[in-house]
Amino acid sequence: MYLSLRIKKIKKAKFVVVPSEKILPKNAIQKQWQQQCDSCKLVKITPAISKKHLPLWEVAYHDRSDRYILDYFRMSDGKRYEQFGFKSLFD
Repeated sequence: MYLSLRIKKIKKAKFVVVPSEKILPKNAIQKQWQQQCDSCKLVKITPAISKKHLPLWEVAYHDRSDRYILDYFRMSDGKRYEQFGFKSLFD
């Protein structure tokens, strides 16, 4: 089994193919995330790709302060790659 991620560019689309043996499973990422943020509310976990074509897991959730968080973990080893937090401007 392989994971294929499409990279959109203005002129061409490229594909990154990653053998499943080199991917940390989605449920392993979810378990790791739950241990780090036990009071957070999961929205979704989806495959993503970095600008440098590194395969990632995108974990979207609401944290304790009700911020919307996008957390990116490397598919190869589950280490955090990047994180973005968004605070609501309206109540």
